[in-house]
Amino acid sequence: MIDQVLVFCLVVLLSTSLPLSIIAALGFRGSPFGKVTGPVPVILACYILGDGSRLIVGHPPSPFYPVLTSVAVLASVYAAANAMLLLTERRAV
Repeated sequence: MIDQVLVFCLVVLLSTSLPLSIIAALGFRGSPFGKVTGPVPVILACYILGDGSRLIVGHPPSPFYPVLTSVAVLASVYAAANAMLLLTERRAV
């Protein structure tokens, strides 16, 4: 029961931050920092779909949740790598 409440709170928080991340990704599009903020909506959407499906269905199909979390983790690694390149000044601004 408590885990369902915590997952619900997580989905609500991620859902409220998704529009803000889309605005940030669109606002920074074309700038060097845009490659850092670009994957953030994808990360949030994957986690919302994955955790939201656990709330609605209970146990989603077996490859569904691992695929979504893998996409989210790969997008996180891509954003972190771009942030590292930008902050260490290895990329021309």
